[in-house]
Amino acid sequence: MGHDATLPAAAPRRPAPPAREPHHLERAGPPTELYAAGARVEALHPLGPILDGSPLNLTVLSHAGRVDFGVVACRDTVPDPEEIADGFAEAVDELARLASRPGHRCSA
Repeated sequence: MGHDATLPAAAPRRPAPPAREPHHLERAGPPTELYAAGARVEALHPLGPILDGSPLNLTVLSHAGRVDFGVVACRDTVPDPEEIADGFAEAVDELARLASRPGHRCSA
């Protein structure tokens, strides 16, 4: 009794829908350290979905005084998501530098 081992052809890629706004998610995580199987969790790597019409997902999670950023993008619409990720790092560095200036006060 034989079986046909031929797999169906992959469905053709449909064109990307028109780009709308990026999808973003911000979630405050636990303020304390996390552990998995006795090991301390050193970082969270946030990932979010790419939705029809939303070619970019930016996800921000915090835990234990850290903030982690995730960038997921549609390659047809956002060819270089690493540039966005690098921009996050540069912006955070600039904020830290500005916040540490003598005489700086935060207003809430």
